[in-house]
Amino acid sequence: MTRFLLFLVFVGLSEFSIAQVQNNNIQNRLVLDLNSDPVFSSTAQSTVEWECINKALTNKCLVYHNDQWFNFFVPVAATYFINISGQKCHDLRGLQLIVIEGNPCETKTYRVLQCIPRISQDDVFVQLDSLKPKTQYLMNIDGFLGDFCEFGIQYSNNPNGQPRSYQTLDTIKTQVSLKGRLVNLDWTVNEDRIDQFQSFKVYRAIPNGIKSDFINEQPVARNSYGAHILSYSSSDSLQKEGTYNYRIFGIQKQTQFPFLLATHVVEYQKPKIKVPLQKSIILDLNFKDKTSFKVLIYDETDHMLLRKEIQEFDEKTNRHFAIDLAEFIDKGLRQFMILISDEHAQEALQFYYFFNGEQLIQK
Repeated sequence: MTRFLLFLVFVGLSEFSIAQVQNNNIQNRLVLDLNSDPVFSSTAQSTVEWECINKALTNKCLVYHNDQWFNFFVPVAATYFINISGQKCHDLRGLQLIVIEGNPCETKTYRVLQCIPRISQDDVFVQLDSLKPKTQYLMNIDGFLGDFCEFGIQYSNNPNGQPRSYQTLDTIKTQVSLKGRLVNLDWTVNEDRIDQFQSFKVYRAIPNGIKSDFINEQPVARNSYGAHILSYSSSDSLQKEGTYNYRIFGIQKQTQFPFLLATHVVEYQKPKIKVPLQKSIILDLNFKDKTSFKVLIYDETDHMLLRKEIQEFDEKTNRHFAIDLAEFIDKGLRQFMILISDEHAQEALQFYYFFNGEQLIQK
């Protein structure tokens, strides 16, 4: 039983209690092979190898905390991508990244190609251009403000995830509708542009959110005559009230590059149950049966008599006595004094009510 409990404790703490990674030092850097599956790592327990850092090149960009090292080689001159996925950060701050050309730990040879002080926690890619073939490139990854982050990293010919900055194409007409909690996005692509895309991806985000939610991906389709279908739609169901930003990306053929085609902001509020206005009151009376009693209704503000009634008390129907004030409320009156007395009473029963715009409240 003790062993079982220790196992549960270990599993519960494992997400952010990973031991120091092997590539904490530049000598043990991990080699990323082109188009291989992502390598998973963690900044937890990492330390800074200060003798292999050139702070003068990056001090305006970032601060080192708990870095680790990777490297890769470019076979031919082309555009390449560093894909970062599956981030799980303890403090929800994210990662920072530096791409360097130079010899390991020979800081005077370093040339910084990319210095990114903070990477969002979406699945994102970093585009690298003008790299030299058969040249070693170093990559330093750190937790932003010392955050402990698990992540996957991949070096590829194709991007995966969302770009860090968006390139937009004016190629579609869009429409968004909201019915209850159901959001429906419709878009139509120009006929002369549809052939450049292989699919469309839709994401949803909230302002200042940690990461986006992937909604769906739809391949570009053709009809029975072989012509491209130009109109597409995507639906989403919202669970919480708030502001939501939807992004529609067109995924380009060959390159897999996502172009931002449209953004739409949706404001969702749960429908409020409309409660009917309560403009009448029920008073509990306890007069003798068949006793005559008098009801006087006043506007309490100026003590003007609004209504006078004289009735015979019926134990079956008048014990819970209803008084409707709707005609006075509809005229704009809000404060009421009600006096009720029978022929034997020395003093009248007094009731005071205030209409707050929705209901009558006894004062």
